[in-house]
Amino acid sequence: MTKQVLILAMMSMLAVTHSHACDVCGCNLSGVYFGLSPMGNSHFVGLNYQRASFRAFIDNDGFYFEDEYSNDVFHRWEVVGRFRLSDRWQVRVGLPVVYQTMEGSQQNLTVSGLADPTVTVHVMPINTGNDFTRDVMHVLMLGTGVKAPLGQFNLQDQGARVNPNFQPGTGSWDFLFNASYTLRWANVGLNVDGTAKYNRMNPDGYQIGHQMNTMSTLFYFVELPWGSFLPQAGIQWEAGQPHRQEGVVMGNTGGTNLLGTAGVQFFRKKMGVNVQAQLPFSQRFNTDANVSIEGGTRVSVGLLYSLGG
Repeated sequence: MTKQVLILAMMSMLAVTHSHACDVCGCNLSGVYFGLSPMGNSHFVGLNYQRASFRAFIDNDGFYFEDEYSNDVFHRWEVVGRFRLSDRWQVRVGLPVVYQTMEGSQQNLTVSGLADPTVTVHVMPINTGNDFTRDVMHVLMLGTGVKAPLGQFNLQDQGARVNPNFQPGTGSWDFLFNASYTLRWANVGLNVDGTAKYNRMNPDGYQIGHQMNTMSTLFYFVELPWGSFLPQAGIQWEAGQPHRQEGVVMGNTGGTNLLGTAGVQFFRKKMGVNVQAQLPFSQRFNTDANVSIEGGTRVSVGLLYSLGG
């Protein structure tokens, strides 16, 4: 793979959606960041894995009730694909499967199965990636799409409905909006990305709060005889509005999260590998005075394979 093709590849983003702020006893991972695409404008398929963990604690003062806690771990695998329609238009799909465990003082639970898939359409109104006579190249990508309610959203445990935020699916048709801008000068580049998710009410009258995610990433391109590396570092901010049941705001839902990100991508011929870690800097969830939530470090690994085209 030539240096010119790799430089062009760095300009094409694969940001579908991102994980969002968690709620008490659970978090809703609705898609993840796959990094800078190593395949230029070609068709490709891939597989991404993400792990996230949260700890919730309820202080009952010890007078009448014991204190409560919950340790939740979320695993998500997602088959992804990008299909090029033209030089400026492309379609992206994601089919996720989740495996989630809850270990707590009041409940121990394992949930697994198909989650809600997404389909998005992206256009590049600005794209100078093909002009290698330029010292500076940039690309603007705009996208919109839909999340289909195929995952289960009414699972029960011991006769009671499982927390909506711990269900594999939401039960609602939701809409995604994404904007991404990448600027490259020589081997150094900057990407700024933002995604908003508009969530609708499901058949049970439950609505997960609207979500937003923004991130900024610096990257550096290193070419070696046997492959190319793209180390990167940045910062990510995410927010979720409170949930509602039949229009009534639900307590202990929504919040904001600020994370530092670091990762590296490796490109070789038709293959691409992306490894990334996210460390929470500041977490502010909408909790009661006696409730606290702490999110752990997140880890994601992605594999991509070019189909040509």
